[in-house]
Amino acid sequence: MISGLLDLTSGRLCFAQADHTYPILQAKKGMFNHIGRDSLPIGISQTVRYQDHHLQLASGERLILYSDGFSDGVYDQNTALGREGLQPLFASVQHVHGPDLTQNILENIHAAHDQTPLVDDLSALIITHHAAGASGPETSE
Repeated sequence: MISGLLDLTSGRLCFAQADHTYPILQAKKGMFNHIGRDSLPIGISQTVRYQDHHLQLASGERLILYSDGFSDGVYDQNTALGREGLQPLFASVQHVHGPDLTQNILENIHAAHDQTPLVDDLSALIITHHAAGASGPETSE
């Protein structure tokens, strides 16, 4: 679970995470960086304190938030993708925007799933920051 505030004009983000899925920052040139750190899932402890993380999104960068169904799901040869396996998945759709983005990600997941039924949810939020005055895709993500 992630909770945060994103200033859509400046691209400033402050967030806290309560889980083991790391948000991904995808640079405009395609490089990936997992941000955040491991923490207990929400509800496990009443005394846990979650750390604030601060990030400045540059124009053209994507913030990718995803459920553990992406990284922990069983795919080819009965193995999970893991954090590193997500990079090729999202890199393959780097220049795709709008509704086509979701469709392409789902097609790639099903192609890698090797006919094994999905047993976990697949949910994601992908935000591409476009600075004021910068041109972006006609459809929003």
